[in-house]
Amino acid sequence: MKGITSFAVILLAVSGAPLLAQDVAVQVKEQKAGLLAQATIKPDSAQKIALASMPGAKVSGFEIEEEHGRLVYELKLAGQDGEREVYVDAKTGEIVTFEHEEHEAKDGGMGAGIHEEEPGLLAQATVKPDSAERIALASVPGGQIVKREIENEDGKLVYEFEIAVAGMTDKKVVLVDAKTGALVEAKKE
Repeated sequence: MKGITSFAVILLAVSGAPLLAQDVAVQVKEQKAGLLAQATIKPDSAQKIALASMPGAKVSGFEIEEEHGRLVYELKLAGQDGEREVYVDAKTGEIVTFEHEEHEAKDGGMGAGIHEEEPGLLAQATVKPDSAERIALASVPGGQIVKREIENEDGKLVYEFEIAVAGMTDKKVVLVDAKTGALVEAKKE
């Protein structure tokens, strides 16, 4: 009898696990009630799209909201290079980017809040954002980064940092090569 009971428990455990995995829904917080019902793209598809943009990352937050008149999923992804937000259009499945004026780190740490001009640019960089920030700040003594971006500038992948210095009205824009770490340009804005 003991053998039959053990076999039944093993059979239930093996056959029940896939059913439980399929029944687990992706938890999506709605900015306001009814947004999820308006989405054409299902949450699990949006999650797959977002994760494809940052291989190896895990979802640390998932919300559906209206952003600049668009219905989007906002996924917070945590990976080796830190955390970033990915927006997936809830009607088309396209990854969208929204320009924000300030990209200050929540914890004040380096590398946080890098805006990608196009999705996937950070993944192409061989120089990590923290290293690029140190290079940029070394060129502007006493400066503080107020805007961070990675973009293609004249066919070259670069980090662009806008740096403010206390007591000065002009900000400095510093470009750092995202492949080599070389200082490309420093100019007043």
